[in-house]
Amino acid sequence: MVRIPNSINSKNDLQVKIVQSWDRKRPDIRLLLGSFYAWMLTQDMKHQEIVAAYSNSTNQYSKQKRRWIDDRLLQTGLNDHRKTIVNLVLAPYLVNIQNLSFEQASSIIHQWLDLCKRERPFDFNVKHLVNAALIAARKSSYKPISSRIPSGHYNKEDFKKRK
Repeated sequence: MVRIPNSINSKNDLQVKIVQSWDRKRPDIRLLLGSFYAWMLTQDMKHQEIVAAYSNSTNQYSKQKRRWIDDRLLQTGLNDHRKTIVNLVLAPYLVNIQNLSFEQASSIIHQWLDLCKRERPFDFNVKHLVNAALIAARKSSYKPISSRIPSGHYNKEDFKKRK
């Protein structure tokens, strides 16, 4: 530790004394580097363990969170909000989560839209919608929306109370 000689030590109010003078020789930095590298290695391993634990927990959560798309949505034809579901749920899910090719994702969405067509005819160009949704999902890399509202019906009284 370096202190100014004959100054007052603020911790104990004593005058600072010279214990050892500097011999003007600089120590070799490599003497410090070994322990520094060891410390950095342990910090890196701790960081990797934390990241691995976090990514495993979020991957499991994400799989459970998006299971409703495969289990419910793709098995059910809808008569309303089909364009929104293609754009905000199916295209991002198939392209960015499942990592399917453009053709595979397009085929799955077309199959789902065939189910929907039985409920009500389309008033839009299906091929254009699917292509635009897949291109947008691939370009932006966004994730599909949550299943919070589609999984169940909300109570109108509860909704009025929130306002």
